[in-house]
Amino acid sequence: MSRRHSSSVRLVAALPLTVLLLALIPAASLARTRDLSHGTLSVERGRGLVVLSFRGGVIGAAVHGRVTISDPVDDGTDAVFSNCDRTRELSDITTLCVGDDIRFRAVGGRWKVRVSGRGINLSAVGRGTVLLDGSGDGVPGAFDGFYSLNGEDALSLPDFPTLLPLAAP
Repeated sequence: MSRRHSSSVRLVAALPLTVLLLALIPAASLARTRDLSHGTLSVERGRGLVVLSFRGGVIGAAVHGRVTISDPVDDGTDAVFSNCDRTRELSDITTLCVGDDIRFRAVGGRWKVRVSGRGINLSAVGRGTVLLDGSGDGVPGAFDGFYSLNGEDALSLPDFPTLLPLAAP
């Protein structure tokens, strides 16, 4: 058998595999599209309370306040805090950080994150619920900040506790 003939046989033998792989690309793309059920939350200059119960990730900061993060499923990831004046382990799964210019991160798992204070800035991606409770625009000089779900227009934090879904629109 000549070299040229041998190369042609290998090419013909590889053709069905190539066609199969090309056929799988749209199916994989469709499966990935269905997985885009995560929602996004952004809070800017918040004053009040933000509570996330979700699977996903959050990064944030508070000019002054308290951040409590619970990791109910020990999946190998830990929450990260910085600039805490005081840190306290409330349980095996819950940590409290109190202080000024607090920074925090909880990524890649199931979390319950509670942030109260002023100057709250955070971004979250995932699925679950979010409770928002601004300090109230009716209080003189107490601007309560903005939030946005899924890239929608920013709104003032609600004046009363409001539970919203964190999911794709």
